[in-house]
Amino acid sequence: MQMKKAILLIVFALSLTSLSAQKIKEGNLDFLIGEKELNLIIDYKNTIIHGNTEEAFVNQMVVQNGEQWKEIWDGETKTELYQKFTIFLNRGTENLGLKAGTFPEANYVAVVKIINIEKKGTTTADVFFLKTGYPDILAIISVQGDGGKYGSMENLAGDGFRRAGSNLGQFLANSVKVLKNEPIATAATATIDSFIYVKPQQVGGNKPQPAEVVFLSPKNVRQLPRATLKADAGYGWRIVKINPDLDEFERNIVSNLLHGFAWNANFDYFFKDKFGVRVIFSQYRSTYNTMAQNLNTGQKGTLNAKDAITYIGPAFVFRQPFAQNKWLLNAYAGYGYIEYRQNTTFANEYEKIQGASLGSQIGIGLDCKIAPNIGIGINILITSGTINNFKIDVNGITSTEKVDVGGEGLLHIKLGAGIRYYIK
Repeated sequence: MQMKKAILLIVFALSLTSLSAQKIKEGNLDFLIGEKELNLIIDYKNTIIHGNTEEAFVNQMVVQNGEQWKEIWDGETKTELYQKFTIFLNRGTENLGLKAGTFPEANYVAVVKIINIEKKGTTTADVFFLKTGYPDILAIISVQGDGGKYGSMENLAGDGFRRAGSNLGQFLANSVKVLKNEPIATAATATIDSFIYVKPQQVGGNKPQPAEVVFLSPKNVRQLPRATLKADAGYGWRIVKINPDLDEFERNIVSNLLHGFAWNANFDYFFKDKFGVRVIFSQYRSTYNTMAQNLNTGQKGTLNAKDAITYIGPAFVFRQPFAQNKWLLNAYAGYGYIEYRQNTTFANEYEKIQGASLGSQIGIGLDCKIAPNIGIGINILITSGTINNFKIDVNGITSTEKVDVGGEGLLHIKLGAGIRYYIK
C-alpha cells in the first residue's frame, strides 16, 4: 500500500522523459475495452537503421553480403520481427482477452511505425490506433524496447522488437484496466523490462485525457518473489572409503548404510531479484536390518542399524530467471553445523554414536512456477564435513573416542524434487 501511494505522488512529480519510453502521446484507449482482436501492421517507412535510412542500410548490407540479403530482409527477417513483437505483446494483453496479429476484419488497427533501430537492437516506435476503414487517429503511443549485447544484427533487433512488444502489451493491459477501474499488474508479477503505472487524468466531463506515466527501473522494482519456502525429498549417497580392516559382516552393514532417503527444507529471502540468503535444514537417513548372532552368548536376532546426517546453516543464493520468469535456475553455497548419529540395536543391547562439527553445502536447482504462488523444482546437493571425535554410548556406558588420522568423512550427494511457495 505504501508503494502504491509513493507511485501516485511520483506521477505528478516526474517528467515523461524516463528510462523507458512507453507513453500515450495523444488520445486514450477506451475503445479497446471489450475488443478481442486488434489488426497489427508494422511500417518501416522513414525508419532509421544503424544511423541510415532503411534503403541506405539495405544497400550497405547487400554490398557486404550479396544481393540475396535484401530478399531475406524483406521476407524472413521482417516476418520474424513481426512475430516476436506480436507474441510478446499478446502475453501482456492475454488477461484482457485481446489478441493482436493479422486480423483484417478486426474493428481496430494498430500501425507500428518504427522510428529507429540502433546497432545494439534498441527499437523505438510510435503506435497509431485507428478504427478500421476510417482515417481518424484515435490514439498514439510511443514505445521502446532495449536491444541485446551480443549476436547478429537480426538477433539484436529481435531483442528490441521482443521487448518493445512486451512493453506495449503490458502498457495496453494496464491502461485498459485503469479505465475499467480494475487492479493493474503489480511489480512482482510484471514480465516486462520496466514496470509501468498509469493514471488517466480527468479534465472536465467524463472524457479521459492523455495519461501520465511513471517508469520504474528494474533495479528498483522486483520482478521476482521476495521470499520462497522450499521442501524437497529424494535420495542420497555417501561418498566414503570403507575401512579395509572390517570383516565381511561389518563391511556389508556399512555398505548398506551408504545410501538412503534424503530431504531438506529451505527458506530464501532476496535483497535483490537475483541475490539473497538461505536458511537450510537438510537430512540424510539410511537404515539396514539383518539377522545376526552374538558369538559370545550364541543369541540370535535382528540387528537394526540406522545412520543420520543433519545439516543446518545459512547460505548465499543466486537465481537466474528465464522464459518470462516462469523458470528459475538457482545456485547456493553455505557453511554451517553438521551432525552424525548412528544407532544400532540387537536384542536388548544397543550402541549409539554421535559427533558434530562444521560443514558445508552447495547446490544447484531448477524451479518452475505453475501458479502465481506455487512452483515445483528439482535439485542436486553436495554436503561435506569431517568429525574427529565421537561420543559413544554402549548399553548406558559412555565414552569419547578420537577418530584416526583424517577423521570420519560425511561427504554425500542428494538428488531431490519438491514444492515451492512464493511470497511476494
